[in-house]
Amino acid sequence: MRKIPRCWLATGAALVVFYGFFAVITGSREHLWPWAVYLEAAWMQWFMLAIVIGMVLLGSIYFTAPSSTTTITFIVSAGILLLGSHLNLIALQQPEPMRSVLTTVYFVMPHLEWYDLRDFMVYDLGWCRCGLWRWRRFTRRCGRAFSCCWRGSVSAVKT
Repeated sequence: MRKIPRCWLATGAALVVFYGFFAVITGSREHLWPWAVYLEAAWMQWFMLAIVIGMVLLGSIYFTAPSSTTTITFIVSAGILLLGSHLNLIALQQPEPMRSVLTTVYFVMPHLEWYDLRDFMVYDLGWCRCGLWRWRRFTRRCGRAFSCCWRGSVSAVKT
């Protein structure tokens, strides 16, 4: 179990090196050094990678071969990043049984696109908006509350 935190720390070190080089290259060309934005982007991407590592761990429990775990995690992560923010809009255009299924998937899946701050860095938008931080904190708390309720109901059924 020690290799999982080490893997997450290794991805954090790689992100620090990447954003360090990125800051030096863009800063030398644009003569602008927004270190706080780069730090925020690295921090958010590091937590996004924690969710992906959690999905890999879940996949390693269900699948025996590491290749299938890697492939399925890659496909799911790419699908979430590409369609995650649009899934609710797609669900509204579907007939009723499919609408409920897609809406449930939209609210249950981990939203990796919330942790993507490339637009803030590329277009010099500055810091992430405070309302978005509050929304992320609210959804994490709701997820924790749902997880605690789910564990309580599962333990009540098992006994």
